[in-house]
Amino acid sequence: CVSRRQLERIFKQYLNRVPSQYYLELRLNKARQMLMQTSKSIIQIGLSCGFSSGPHFSSAYRNFFGATPREDRNQRRSSSPFELSPVPAERG
Repeated sequence: CVSRRQLERIFKQYLNRVPSQYYLELRLNKARQMLMQTSKSIIQIGLSCGFSSGPHFSSAYRNFFGATPREDRNQRRSSSPFELSPVPAERG
C-alpha cells in the first residue's frame, strides 16, 4: 500500500505536480474542450467537470488559463480556422 505522502512525492517527481493539481488540470482541460466543442452553458460544463458552482469553475479556469471561460470561448470561436470569411471579388 502506498501512503498519500509517498504518492504525492512520486507524482511530484515524475509529473512535477501533486495529484490534486494534476486532477484539477484534467478537469480544466476537459472543460476547455467542452467549451469549444459543445453549446452547453458554462455552468453546465463546470458542474459536469466536477466544480461545485459557476463562480468556483470560472475562478479556477481564469487562474489556470488566464481568461474566463466566456472570454476563452468567444475568443477561440471568433478565431476559428474553420470560420468562413468573405472572398474579395476579382477585378478584371
